[in-house]
Amino acid sequence: MLAQITDSQGKFKINLYWKVITKDRGLISDCFIDDNQNIYFEREHHEFIDAITLINLIQDKVKTIYNLSDIKIALGRVKNT
Repeated sequence: MLAQITDSQGKFKINLYWKVITKDRGLISDCFIDDNQNIYFEREHHEFIDAITLINLIQDKVKTIYNLSDIKIALGRVKNT
């Protein structure tokens, strides 16, 4: 698991995963996806992640997909509470 998203009261909402996917013709991409298979974004595979960019993308998608405006994001290996 890459991140855990909670609401403003700290109530668990969703997990986010970083999956490396091999596509047609051997192209490798990174896919950032949640428990409900919503894709947050996809990019050409890289070993590193820009955390600030990732947080901004997560915030935007959570607002769009789940209609949550005030969220908390825990990055790294996180465990459901």
